[in-house]
Amino acid sequence: MRESMRESMRESMNPCVNPWSQVNIDGWDDQLAEFEFEDIANPGSWVQPYTYMKKIIMAATDPNFTLPAGTAVYVSSELRQIGKTKTVEKLVQLGYAANLDGVDTKADKAKVAEMMAPNQDGETPFQTKSVLVCNIPANDKRLNKSEFYTNIEAYTDNILGTNSTFHLMMGNELPKVGADEVGKHLTHSRLNVYGIVGIGESFEHESLGQRYHDYDLVVDTAMWKKMHAKGSAKFETADYSKKASSAGVDLDVYIFFDTFEAFVPHYPKDNNMMSGTKMAEILKGKHECFKHFLSKKGCQFEKVNFHEWIKDHGQLMTPPGINPVKFKLDGGPLGEMVIEHRYPGHIPHYSLKLKAKSH
Repeated sequence: MRESMRESMRESMNPCVNPWSQVNIDGWDDQLAEFEFEDIANPGSWVQPYTYMKKIIMAATDPNFTLPAGTAVYVSSELRQIGKTKTVEKLVQLGYAANLDGVDTKADKAKVAEMMAPNQDGETPFQTKSVLVCNIPANDKRLNKSEFYTNIEAYTDNILGTNSTFHLMMGNELPKVGADEVGKHLTHSRLNVYGIVGIGESFEHESLGQRYHDYDLVVDTAMWKKMHAKGSAKFETADYSKKASSAGVDLDVYIFFDTFEAFVPHYPKDNNMMSGTKMAEILKGKHECFKHFLSKKGCQFEKVNFHEWIKDHGQLMTPPGINPVKFKLDGGPLGEMVIEHRYPGHIPHYSLKLKAKSH
């Protein structure tokens, strides 16, 4: 496991790489015999843990294995009764991990401080390597709280005062870290998300339904793409800010000109018009400062907000009562854009014509 596993984890943001496939579990019987698990399907009997459980436990208990700085692991699966909670409980029971709330920072600090206090019998497993675990059962409200995601960053920055932290979360539901979700501000590189899948032949259990003889870990490629897209958007925003500052114009004006400079709409009835809703959706995707162009109800275009924004950065060109209405948007060194507003079928449509300034 050692160095090769550490290197593979550093590549975990690559959806084609599954770092867990490189964890060597051949030494399980010799190293971790204390991790015995009761058979969920047959209480009273003891069984070997599933492959995914072995990999997580070996990664968590190996003092030489650490995650890249500032990162955490989230393992999810909608499959029930496959040992997710048992894995977390066993790590806590044997003194390797602290079971955190994830939202209540004060309680989590107190728990970790207690476990880090000097022990007369010597260094404990947790003090050797501090494993932080958080079990998220189905319909858990913590996933809807912004503090949960803020604390992922804080805990991986080690505000809890631990040693060589391994931060592991396991849940039935995926974390809500998309661009429009509660955890949208979580830095994209902080969280690596994996799923649990059945391997081998499936079978039908009389009470549990379809089951597999074993389960393993895979990269959640959908979540990887979501996090990567969010990271790319933040990079693009930073790049926009730099370019807007260099051009000497407001950020939102720069984005508008950059987005629609080569605007060639494709509408069957009027080839130089674009609906306000479509325009706002494109802009909102570029930066959240444009989100007030759309109402929260049904993504309805807010014409008044858009017109006020244009007038803040330019001027109204037509006298009151004259239709269509024309605005001039001033892009400074970027040029001027004449924006014509029509209202066919009670739906705002716009024509944008750029006049580049001569240099």
